[in-house]
Amino acid sequence: MADDFAAWLFNEQNFGPLTGQSGTGSVSSLGPTYMEMQKPYYSHRSPVDGQWSQVAPTQHPMAVTSILGFSLPQTALSEEKRQRILDLIMGRFKETNHAPVRQQKAALLEGNINEDSHVLSLAMMQTYIGSYWVHFHPQMPILHRPTFSLDGCPNLLLVAVMALGAASLEKSHGHAVTQACAELSNFLAWYLRWEIFMEADFQPPAKLWIFQALLLLEIFEK
Repeated sequence: MADDFAAWLFNEQNFGPLTGQSGTGSVSSLGPTYMEMQKPYYSHRSPVDGQWSQVAPTQHPMAVTSILGFSLPQTALSEEKRQRILDLIMGRFKETNHAPVRQQKAALLEGNINEDSHVLSLAMMQTYIGSYWVHFHPQMPILHRPTFSLDGCPNLLLVAVMALGAASLEKSHGHAVTQACAELSNFLAWYLRWEIFMEADFQPPAKLWIFQALLLLEIFEK
């Protein structure tokens, strides 16, 4: 759409609005992409009888799955920062009275956490952070992205970011992965509020990141 708009904007022969009416009186000058965008977004889905009505459109380079493929500075989590998050989860996220949460923690920590497929691996944590910036940040820009630093971000605030990102993964990751990541996000949110209350920065005058983390947690719970 951005390419079509730019072509229309800088074409001196087009004087009408971007509605298909150009200087030649035809929508063909806008190219096939514009015409395809006028079709229903669900036109490529499979009907009840299982037959495809149309070929699925080619993925646009600005699609969410394409954007997540780029290496963004705000998603380049270091191994040292990841280890701090793991120490926080294992050392402070403890539950003695609620058996289901204890079982959930044990299930999340099963397997080799250094494998890329593990929900707490470095690759998956970076995916959660990237998912946050793509899905959540444009709707609710609570954090200042240009100055955001993963290494300098307080651990609990980063956990809140990861919880929202893990709950907003693309379905292209598969049902098993998205379900496991959703369970992880619920587990993180379970402990987050109390841990924020216990922080020294929570005492008045509270630091900005405290309010940001609490607001992110509130939105997650809503």
